[in-house]
Amino acid sequence: MFLLVLMNAATFGLKYFYSLPEGLKAGGRVTAYRQDAEKGRAYLLEHGPPKGAEVAKATGVKHATRMMWDNHYGWFEKVEVGVYGILV
Repeated sequence: MFLLVLMNAATFGLKYFYSLPEGLKAGGRVTAYRQDAEKGRAYLLEHGPPKGAEVAKATGVKHATRMMWDNHYGWFEKVEVGVYGILV
């Protein structure tokens, strides 16, 4: 299912790179972290930029403020201390 492609280590800093054939999804799996991030994103889209504690309470995502601060998916932006908005 996976294609193994040997890459030039000096150019890419990698020895091996795994890629899926075009159009094939990785089994439709979503991590719990991403699910929590999506809950936060959906809340921000509906309610605007609140305090992180408000997002945590409303969505049940315990570490919502930290997740928005880490911003692994590039969805959030800091508006002020403890307040995050969404990049649309």
